[in-house]
Amino acid sequence: MLNLSVHARLLTGIAIGSLSVAAYAQEAPPQSQPSALSGSDIIVTATRRNESLVDVPLNVQAITSEDITNQAITNFSDIDTLVPGLSLDTTAQGNEASIRGVTTASVSGAPQSLDIYLNDVPVLAFSIFSALYDVGQIEVLRGPQGTLRGRTAPTGAITISTRRPDMNAFGGYIEGQMLSHERFGYTLQGAVGGPIIPDVLAFRLAGFYQQDDLNGTRSINNNVESEQRIKSGRATLLFTPGDRFELLATYQYNETDEEKVARLAGAGRGYNGPPLTGEENSGVAEAPDYTNRTFHFASINAKYDFDFATLNYIGGWTKSKNTRKGRQQIDPGNAIIGFNYLPGNIADIEVQQWSHELRLQSNTKPGDFLDWTVGYYRANGGSRVDQNITFVSAGPGSGILGDPAIVGPTGPAVPTASDVNLNYLTRGVLRLQPGSFSIFGDPGRDLEQSLFASTTFNFDSGTHVRLGARYIWGHKDYDFNLAFDSPLRIAQPLGFPTAGVCGFLPPPFPGATFAPSSYPTSCDILIPLPNPPSLDQQAKLNDWVYDINIRQELGEHLNAYASYARSFRSPGASQGDVPAQFVIVNAEKSDNYEIGLKGELFDRRARFTIAAFQQDFKGYNATVSNIPFVSGGLANGTVADAFSLTYNGDARVRGFEADISGNITDRWSARASVAYVKGKFQNASQPCRDANFDGIPDNGTPTLGDFQGAGVIVATCATNGPINGLPKWTATAQTEYSIPIGDRGEGFIRGLLNYKSDGLIVSSNAKIPEYATVDIYAGVNYDNFRASIFAKNLFDTTRLVDQGGLLNTLGSVPTGYREVFYTQGLQIGLNLGFRFGGG
Repeated sequence: MLNLSVHARLLTGIAIGSLSVAAYAQEAPPQSQPSALSGSDIIVTATRRNESLVDVPLNVQAITSEDITNQAITNFSDIDTLVPGLSLDTTAQGNEASIRGVTTASVSGAPQSLDIYLNDVPVLAFSIFSALYDVGQIEVLRGPQGTLRGRTAPTGAITISTRRPDMNAFGGYIEGQMLSHERFGYTLQGAVGGPIIPDVLAFRLAGFYQQDDLNGTRSINNNVESEQRIKSGRATLLFTPGDRFELLATYQYNETDEEKVARLAGAGRGYNGPPLTGEENSGVAEAPDYTNRTFHFASINAKYDFDFATLNYIGGWTKSKNTRKGRQQIDPGNAIIGFNYLPGNIADIEVQQWSHELRLQSNTKPGDFLDWTVGYYRANGGSRVDQNITFVSAGPGSGILGDPAIVGPTGPAVPTASDVNLNYLTRGVLRLQPGSFSIFGDPGRDLEQSLFASTTFNFDSGTHVRLGARYIWGHKDYDFNLAFDSPLRIAQPLGFPTAGVCGFLPPPFPGATFAPSSYPTSCDILIPLPNPPSLDQQAKLNDWVYDINIRQELGEHLNAYASYARSFRSPGASQGDVPAQFVIVNAEKSDNYEIGLKGELFDRRARFTIAAFQQDFKGYNATVSNIPFVSGGLANGTVADAFSLTYNGDARVRGFEADISGNITDRWSARASVAYVKGKFQNASQPCRDANFDGIPDNGTPTLGDFQGAGVIVATCATNGPINGLPKWTATAQTEYSIPIGDRGEGFIRGLLNYKSDGLIVSSNAKIPEYATVDIYAGVNYDNFRASIFAKNLFDTTRLVDQGGLLNTLGSVPTGYREVFYTQGLQIGLNLGFRFGGG
């Protein structure tokens, strides 16, 4: 491994060598390009410069604004239907983004392996999954991106560029969409903009509103159904007072109001609902779960041209907030009739981030031997969390559902809200200390800084060699506190009136006491619940990422490339009472090797990319759930289950991707893409459930004596198994045929096929069978008008893709159901749009 001084010489050498050449060029995000389905040339900014897609020595897939409109996409999470190997999923853990076979569980405490940028500002996946509108272009960059952009992005990045104002002409659009069948709803979006001072100052205003049935789930008990309302607005100003200076300022606000009925599967308990398979898309809740989500985004992109180079500044601020005060559905399985919300229940999560990048980039002309970039990046931020996430009670007969002397140990046959006695409920309140919310950050909170440089040598032989490096330093804070608001209270029937008696009874067992009860013939047993250890630790960041990329021109429109990249991801962490070695794990490092071939065929009527890669992870950040361990020390501790453990394990991911698109005739275009990926651990030591400690996972739970005999506080099993349950094969095929309508318009029909091979729900080891979906579209474009009808998932093919554990209400009242997550069913829709000026 290179030591620090060697890395420093590498970075310095790249930077000094870079500054030896002066030239000129300019960069601006591409706007309003034709569909990537055609053979037309596509310009991308994957390397922070405007380049033809076939000349970029990376595997990049561009999604233009025309593609988004053609596929009737209104939510960011739907773009994975166009990109094999990309997954943007909503699971039991929340919104998750992954590419090239690597996922990041939200409970892992680790940064995203796939980073997302909005106008070059990093944003979190859970903030950006909804409204997608007035976009110039989206680029999906596969492979490590750490030397090119602010975040290390070990497996890739997605960049989203919004539409820029037009300096010379007014224009805009309005578009509406209606949906029916499994989901009902509508979407309205539009934009308007133009010059305020021609060639100097221009504006663009865009808006979005969507209302639909969310997951389409309806309660069979009272017909309450899911619903969501999304509203968003964006304002952009472009200021160009001369040829040298440009400033682009953007502000965007999103707000989502969600009323969710959980989709369930299970036998139920008879009184609360019938048996459900999950395929019915039904729930049993008597009221929805309410969530309000807001997202603020602000960015400044400024640049000044010094002739020999351009100085770029990118500053960004994001604020995301989730709120469910008093309206969090705590009984989605309807275990207690008429009981839905707890008064005063809190669920508040806020995340803020600031980022700054200063980049000096050579203005390179065609034929120049050298182009270069040097820069500095800084990001700081943090979270505020205040929520009731844990409810503990001792069972239906503990007093939580009425006098145990009357209702017995199993509680009432049909529990109702009038039976509930909240004196017998213990709440666990989770709080995370606030991170820095100031523009430059508090040295005591999350902070990441880096210096970076890259140089590309362009040889007359058509060989291009790029060297890049980034030195990262800073720290990451891990703050966690879960405190129970009261001891566990259990009503113990004694068979006689207990008024004035309970305080004089001897302790029922060590550590417990008797106390007066709510019930006349009982005394309450009070059992203190130890709070999980608070976490207030800091991990220092001090590492390098670097890469080398070689591109060889094999012809005028044919390129081969090979690359090596070292990447890094800051440590993950486990929350709550977990063994010490899992509180904060080690940082993850990886080495990626890739070769590719890309070019144009048939007189530039077709374009193709083929790439193969291998990524070796040292200390891959992974998670497992519900693992027994000894809490409180091996000598006299207790056996408990860890909700989630983050751990390190070596892993290898291998795969390839291929894509070809073009014009078969002047009226017929097509595209086919495929991705294969296989990720496996490399003899990793994985925390496991292993009752007999033979190194093979089982379904048992060891006793304290078993742990003592084995001399460990948690069992581990060696594994070479898959690192997650993502499908190995994914593929898409698209085609479009158009027919002229006079000389002012055209009619079209297009289709989209999506295929996914077998997958796995890791939490339950349940197989997801392979499946394919078909989308069809037909419509007309006439002058500035657009109209189309579509059917997404034409054959209504659905698959179970994730499921939670069995639901218990108030910690111990069983429902007989679990929440399940399925792919979207059939959606039938209508799109109408009108554009004026430049659109």
